[in-house]
Amino acid sequence: MAEPLDAAHRVTDLLRRWAAGDAAAFEEALPLVYDELYRIARAKMSRERVGHTLQPTALVNEAVAALMQWQGHAFTDRQHFLRAACLAMRRVLTEYARSRAQAVPAAVSLSSDIDVPGQTAASVVSAVALSVALDHLAAEDAKAAEIAGLRLFADLTLQEIADMTGMTLSTAHRRWIYAKALIQRELSA
Repeated sequence: MAEPLDAAHRVTDLLRRWAAGDAAAFEEALPLVYDELYRIARAKMSRERVGHTLQPTALVNEAVAALMQWQGHAFTDRQHFLRAACLAMRRVLTEYARSRAQAVPAAVSLSSDIDVPGQTAASVVSAVALSVALDHLAAEDAKAAEIAGLRLFADLTLQEIADMTGMTLSTAHRRWIYAKALIQRELSA
């Protein structure tokens, strides 16, 4: 997961140049993070329902297209950009689920860490319902919602989340426990 320090600094420098208006800098930064974005998308799509028509490459492309609209936004570093990309992927999947709601209800497999009464540990819930639960969580605790989004939508481990957000593993774990409780409550309602 971790890149050599020089590569991480290179991405940070390119993202700062992009925020300052250098459109070519984004295109130069993208290959340096693409493998990580694809890994996240592939992990996320492996948890989607069988027969999902959106593929990991398409998910990455949609998320990157959304991020390109953020020109002028200053990403503090490579990790900040990856967190934003995870959020963009969540939004893409949620919008995809909403657009297909009449035809085929899109679903998300929940981590076995989350128990919803009346559902199995490997339960499947609507991507839209999960997104709404995360939005409600964000209103109460934005950092806990970010951790939950990274855990549920990017399938990152708590150690990866701690590294990405700059918090300790124990803090990430506490925030995840809190987030799970609120998500479970929301999905059970």
